[in-house]
Amino acid sequence: MTMNHRVRCSRLVVGTVLASTMVLAIGAPAAAEDQPPRRPLGRVVPDTSIPSVEFRLATTLEGTSGPVYSLAWSPDGGALATAAYQNVYLWDPGTGDSIDVLRGHTGYVWGVAWRPDGSMIATASSDGTAKVWRTSDMTAISTITVGWAMCVAWSPGGDLLAIGTQGYRINIWDPALQEVVRDWSVGAWIIAAEWSPDGSMLLVGDLNGRVSIYDAATGELLDRFVTPVPSNDANGVTWSADGSTAVSAHQDGTTWMWDVATGEPVRTLPAHRGWARGVAFSPDGRWLVTTGEDANADVWWTADWESIARLANPPLAMWSVAWSPDGSRFALGSGVYDSTAMGRTFIWELTEHSSAD
Repeated sequence: MTMNHRVRCSRLVVGTVLASTMVLAIGAPAAAEDQPPRRPLGRVVPDTSIPSVEFRLATTLEGTSGPVYSLAWSPDGGALATAAYQNVYLWDPGTGDSIDVLRGHTGYVWGVAWRPDGSMIATASSDGTAKVWRTSDMTAISTITVGWAMCVAWSPGGDLLAIGTQGYRINIWDPALQEVVRDWSVGAWIIAAEWSPDGSMLLVGDLNGRVSIYDAATGELLDRFVTPVPSNDANGVTWSADGSTAVSAHQDGTTWMWDVATGEPVRTLPAHRGWARGVAFSPDGRWLVTTGEDANADVWWTADWESIARLANPPLAMWSVAWSPDGSRFALGSGVYDSTAMGRTFIWELTEHSSAD
């Protein structure tokens, strides 16, 4: 059974102003008696069950070509990698300065993933290859010919790399052996893939709208979830921190949550107009951010699935989202599909305030 989210309070809706000093102001209620106990400037206090939260647009990264289909933080949070047409840019997320550029792909870069130990970056491209870059000198040390590659994901231990392709296949690359050690067909164009927290399973979203769980060691199909909407592309996938829930973002703007043990849908978040694509839990699991075609990022409080805030990042569709390792910030990638027009990356800070503040 699918349960739609409950909204007990008005959701914060905020449009960005492209300035790093912008702090969000909350509109005052019409009458003083309608005002909640605490609603200070720049904070969201929907009710007593949810923390007082402040969202601040800290940095806007721009001046690059193409949509930011994917982005990833370094494990120490000191750098952010963003896709930009044929290149991947590395940024200082604090200053907004460009640190380096990874050049070598000849088609759009669709996937970016940092190895858990920080020693490598993997990229997936429509040029028919995935690449592995050594971060000590930003050199491409492996070029893996797999066909149009849509996504890359490192195993939790960093010993294996999963590559999803337009050719319906998952390829598992071993960087130590420098070879694909196993691969299998999903039966559809693969858009997104993510390892389970314990590394035993692989969650895959495809163009036919199916969300599949595979045994990562054998490629055996363990379960498959399908929404009621036909051809509802599964554009983004992720896991809850404990691996009990699989999450998928779809073409109809919804985000679905699936109970891995039972295979049943447990919740639907009808967040976006047009497609939804980016979906990411905060490191502590208390927040979920979704992004979509409507140029919005929605923030959800996972304790009871309240929709806390809608962060508007006009005018471009929002493709990707990634949390910093310490959970204090999240980055959002935007752009125009299949266009070399400018894309933008927004870095938002999230600050919680105690009742004593």
